[in-house]
Amino acid sequence: MRHQPRLLVAVAITALSGFVRADLVLTRKTHTEAHTTSSGDVQARDNTVVVWVGKDRLRLDDGERVVIVRLDAKKLHLIDPTAKVASTTDLPVDIVKLAPPEVSTMLAQMAQTMKVTSEQTTETRQFQGWNATKGLVRMSGTADATITVWVTKDLPLDRESYVELVSHAMSIRPGGAMVAAEMRKFGGVSVLTERVQTAGPTTMRSRDELVSAETKEAPPGTYDIPADYTVKPFDAMDEILRSMPRGPAPAPAAPGAKPQ
Repeated sequence: MRHQPRLLVAVAITALSGFVRADLVLTRKTHTEAHTTSSGDVQARDNTVVVWVGKDRLRLDDGERVVIVRLDAKKLHLIDPTAKVASTTDLPVDIVKLAPPEVSTMLAQMAQTMKVTSEQTTETRQFQGWNATKGLVRMSGTADATITVWVTKDLPLDRESYVELVSHAMSIRPGGAMVAAEMRKFGGVSVLTERVQTAGPTTMRSRDELVSAETKEAPPGTYDIPADYTVKPFDAMDEILRSMPRGPAPAPAAPGAKPQ
């Protein structure tokens, strides 16, 4: 009986070690409301995003592509699971420098006119048992946006590492690094993010909600480019185009019409 406390400590350490090695899996539901653009009506869109978070790595899978951030290797990988194509760039990502010269100049000018501020409030709420505090991020420039973020610090992860990983993932979009810098001040995981953006006559509203969080051991290769994928140079222009609001879906072809 004299050795029982030591045994309990050993068991506790073993259990804790296994817990630390496990990664956190976040499942998020996103919704973009229907809206009207100068090109026509855009239908509402829903999606599921799965995020794996490790000690120094992150994998974000939105069903169309995968973003992997590796702090240990100082790399960011983009993966297209459908085409089995991937690309890699060094961290930190500077999308302005990576863009073609004619586009880079335009992005630099936009960055100079863009203003991003944040405000941490004292308002609190609970989401599925997670305690969260409300924060606000405001953007102005070529487009105006207000982002309402409810952030929790209840989840079992290294918050400093997590916000750095997410910041790198956001930096591949124009203006993303500036928004990420303000988001980092909140120091936690968003359980609900609501965004209202106005560009000209168009107003877009979107919602990103955390619906589950669980610890799991990451399957082999979770944070790596699959061996059978083709690796191509990082395409900054493709990322810039992805950051633009989606237009209306193309009209269905008339019966008997030839493919364009």
